[in-house]
Amino acid sequence: MALNRYGVLKGAVLHRLRPKTNKDHFQILVTDGKAQHRIAVNVLSKEKPSELLYYTTAALPAKLRAALRKLKDGFTPLPSRPGGLAMDFVRGGLFAKSDMQVVPNIKPGPNNDLGELIDGAVMDAVHAAKPRVYAFGQAWGPEKNKRDAYFDFDPGSGIHDIHMNQGNVPRFKKDDGVWQDGALVLHFPAEGGKAERWVGVFLAFQSQGWDTDEQGHVRKKPKAKGAGA
Repeated sequence: MALNRYGVLKGAVLHRLRPKTNKDHFQILVTDGKAQHRIAVNVLSKEKPSELLYYTTAALPAKLRAALRKLKDGFTPLPSRPGGLAMDFVRGGLFAKSDMQVVPNIKPGPNNDLGELIDGAVMDAVHAAKPRVYAFGQAWGPEKNKRDAYFDFDPGSGIHDIHMNQGNVPRFKKDDGVWQDGALVLHFPAEGGKAERWVGVFLAFQSQGWDTDEQGHVRKKPKAKGAGA
C-alpha cells in the first residue's frame, strides 16, 4: 500500500520537545511563514530490539542540496521514484547500513542518546539566523477543528514517519514502499564568518530488512534444496 502522502516539509524551526519517556517522539515545531506544523520523529521502535539505527552526515550530495534550496517553504508532495528528491536508503546510495549505529533513545549522561543527538542539531536551528529544516516522511492535516496535541496551534498539521519506510515486519508491511524513506535535513546558511553547513539525520528500525523487492517488502529467501521433502 505504501505511504499515502509522502513528501518533504520545509520550514523554520520555532521550538522542540525532547522525549521524556520511552513512549515519546521527538517533537519539532516549524513554520512555513503561513502556518505552523509539527515534525514527529521516532526515537524508539515498537519492535524489539527497540533502539534505532542512526546515521548523520554533513557531506550531502551537491545535487540534493541544490534541489532542496529551490523548494518553497511548506509541504511538497514527492513521487516515489528515482531521479528526484524521494529518499531510498537501499537504492539511493547516500549511505550503507554498515554506516549506521545503534543508539539508545534515553540514557543518563550528556550527548549519548538519540534525543540528545537530534536535539543538538535542532537547537542550532532554533538559534541560527536563517536556517531551514527539511523533513521527509508522510504528511497529515490540516485537521479541521483540531488543535495540535503538543504545541496547541490550530489547525493541527505535520509530518511523521521520519525513518526508513520499507522492509517492515508483517504488522507494518502495509507501509512498505520504495523511494519513500524518511529523513531530517538541516541547512545553516553562511553567517557571521561561519561557513554554510548541512546536517542529514537518517533513522531506521533494527527490525527492518534491507534486501527489499520493488514493493519495498523483504525478499523471501529461497528454500534450501531438499527443504520440506
